[in-house]
Amino acid sequence: MRENKSIENAERAEKIFKEVRRRLYYPPVTDFEISEESGFIFGRRLKLKIGEKDLKLPDDALKGSIALNLNLWASHPYSLKTILLEEFWLRDFEKRSQIRALFDEVVAAIDLLLNRGFDEVLDYYRTRKAEGKQDILLYAFLERIAGGEVSIDESMERKLKEMLEINFLDRREMRLRLNLLRFAKIVDELIETFSPKIKQEDFGEKEMDEALKELARELDQSEFQELCQLIGKKTTGEVKKPEKIWYMERSRKYSIYIQPYSMTGSLYPSEIREFEFDGSVEEFSPIDSYGKLIPGIAKKYAYDDFEGRDFSIPDAVVVIDSSGSMADPSKSISYAVLGAMAVARNYLENGARVGVVNFSNENISIPPSRGERVFDAIILYQGGGTHLDVEGLKNYLRDAGGVDVIMITDGGIENIEEVSEFTSQLNSLTVIWIKSDVSSDEFSKRIKKILKKNVNVFEVKNESDIPSIAVKRFVEVFGRC
Repeated sequence: MRENKSIENAERAEKIFKEVRRRLYYPPVTDFEISEESGFIFGRRLKLKIGEKDLKLPDDALKGSIALNLNLWASHPYSLKTILLEEFWLRDFEKRSQIRALFDEVVAAIDLLLNRGFDEVLDYYRTRKAEGKQDILLYAFLERIAGGEVSIDESMERKLKEMLEINFLDRREMRLRLNLLRFAKIVDELIETFSPKIKQEDFGEKEMDEALKELARELDQSEFQELCQLIGKKTTGEVKKPEKIWYMERSRKYSIYIQPYSMTGSLYPSEIREFEFDGSVEEFSPIDSYGKLIPGIAKKYAYDDFEGRDFSIPDAVVVIDSSGSMADPSKSISYAVLGAMAVARNYLENGARVGVVNFSNENISIPPSRGERVFDAIILYQGGGTHLDVEGLKNYLRDAGGVDVIMITDGGIENIEEVSEFTSQLNSLTVIWIKSDVSSDEFSKRIKKILKKNVNVFEVKNESDIPSIAVKRFVEVFGRC
């Protein structure tokens, strides 16, 4: 008998799940299972858990329950990024996860009522037992939205009026933030027992990585680091190298022009002329001469120079100053690191390899390669003196072969004379001068010693200067040093 009841419940749930999913235009929750508690199963496919208690609800109320859960993904919050962002905005509230989850439920419910004509959501709330004061306020709010009335005490009525002033369906980011904070102040003291249906701990490492990358492109550096610290307090481990994530994703905003290699010296037949009998027989055109080597009839090819481009991007070496006079990338925005990552990323995306020479008290180098180690070497901050080991760099470039050299510094290099002599021997050099880190006129004098005819210099005072960076060559060669 119990087995027959289970089969009947499963068939009923499947029928209602399919109907609701169709009415919501097929949100990304593709399957369900019956469980003790309602919620979600996170994995390769998102699955809804329909609680056994919900199966005891009438059909319309069950439809409302399933619709509310599905609309969390069809409408709001619909992504881990939104969940993380909302909890970050609520960082000053101890109950931020519960407040965020309740807010998301309100938005999803209102959207069902007003935008999708899903009145069954009211049937769900009318049959669901209130588990705390927050539920009483929520039920009264939804009834009022639907044009009904419910009796609540005076203090609740005041909070209800405040909620009715919030446009929950305005989800532009700035308005969403303000709405969420207003809502938090209304319900903070009311929340008792409320368990979020979707928690950031439910998501896997891959989903977390993708969400953080999205947020890194939207938040400033200090906000992003604070967000990562907040996540670390709620999950099993801290976010690894948040500053690297931020710089890598921020650098995606910028495309750097990289001049491809070109080769000259080839010849091509540009036109047909009269054949001169003292000329080379190799220039003779038998087709245009009808096969006859006769004066007045015989023709020849005239050749011109031809410049052909294979459009290949060479490997690159980023020589980056991480001395104490440069900004520490973990404490403030380092335009040196941001510019270096933009350059490196553009080379890597064009199929090239990137090497790094990070210098301060010593040269810390990695050979031209691909992958995370490139960005690890760029963001490394030594914070010591500003001495470039020229002999070491010379040997490094000799081993690296034909590479573009990009030097990034504020100009405060102590052995500038030695560096200047060496860089003058290079066929081409791109210098990104971080003027925002220049702390004295002496740095400006030193950087001028590098400025030779083989050097391209780009001044970076702020982030808006980074798109102007370009890597060009004065001489097209395949080897240096």
